[in-house]
Amino acid sequence: MKRFSVLNIGNTHTQIMYGIAGETVQQTQCRTYKTSEIPFGEFSDDIITIYSSVVPQITAEIKKYLPDAIACIAENVPFIDFSDAPPTLGMDRIANCAALTRMSNDGIIIDAGTAITLEVVKNRKFIGGAILPGTTILAKAMHDYTGALPLVECSTAPDLNNVQPQFLTVEAMKTGIQSAAVYGTLHLMSNFLQQLNENSPVYVCGGNRQSILNQTTNIKLIDGGEDFTLQGLIAIAKYHITI
Repeated sequence: MKRFSVLNIGNTHTQIMYGIAGETVQQTQCRTYKTSEIPFGEFSDDIITIYSSVVPQITAEIKKYLPDAIACIAENVPFIDFSDAPPTLGMDRIANCAALTRMSNDGIIIDAGTAITLEVVKNRKFIGGAILPGTTILAKAMHDYTGALPLVECSTAPDLNNVQPQFLTVEAMKTGIQSAAVYGTLHLMSNFLQQLNENSPVYVCGGNRQSILNQTTNIKLIDGGEDFTLQGLIAIAKYHITI
């Protein structure tokens, strides 16, 4: 059996998991840290490390402290066809595709975090996606680019099919922000599904996924959980351990 570690580095939080790979992957522990507080000193040189990072500064630190770590880039994930993708394709997007292909050859992944990303995979080939601002980004933009609108915190969006007009500025902003993020995502999802098989799955992951999952839609949305991206990294780690 071989030991490995995976790092899923997001804008605000980072998941770190240690595991053992044999016939099956055994997770030994998984911890979440603030991205600014990753304990690089705890990593060992004698285990395989796979990482996904959306923060360039942290990516540079990994290359410094863990020079042999395997980045989640297309050339390191040969079990998915990324031939039409640019070399700048985000590591998190690649990892999400890897997680999807553990369950299906086709489908869509919606990752609802600080930004909302959609990835489309057809016959194990990445055919593109989209990136939208999440509710936090939208709320900050409305505050920063107006003279009077406050900075609001958007909680998990309820089912917005029966949304009501609001009197109070804060509530009106929340309704608008949540609707823009959620309906923009669902509109893109519906369009992208037209390129896939009728029964292709749609997985929803990320910290704000419940806002998407709460919506009434004729498309079945599958809860991918908070560790969906991490599972993609585990799949990549298993590949590199077994080849």
